[in-house]
Amino acid sequence: MEIVAKKYRLTYDAPTAVVGCHGSLFLNGNKEYEPLLNLLKEAVDQQSEKLTFDLRGLEFLNSSGINTIMQFVTYVADTKPTHFEFIVLASESNLFHRKLSKNLQRLFASLQVKFE
Repeated sequence: MEIVAKKYRLTYDAPTAVVGCHGSLFLNGNKEYEPLLNLLKEAVDQQSEKLTFDLRGLEFLNSSGINTIMQFVTYVADTKPTHFEFIVLASESNLFHRKLSKNLQRLFASLQVKFE
């Protein structure tokens, strides 16, 4: 599954259990982010043991996008057992990746963040 637009791409590869974000997410409000959140939730629903969320290609995310990511992580925390392996891949050189990762870990304590 994937959502492709001019400035961003959100992909989900079921066999590898990887969701990838690429480009700049600067959509206008929660309504415009709804299809992306639905894809993220569907990815979670299809996986029983593990999911990797790869942010390394994400260059920009506005406040509505941050809210959408927070909703996604809250959904994982609410629907998956504690042994579910949830990994976020982020770029250590990107300040917003580091800040976002810390906030995501507050929502889901067993979330693993791997910086590259």
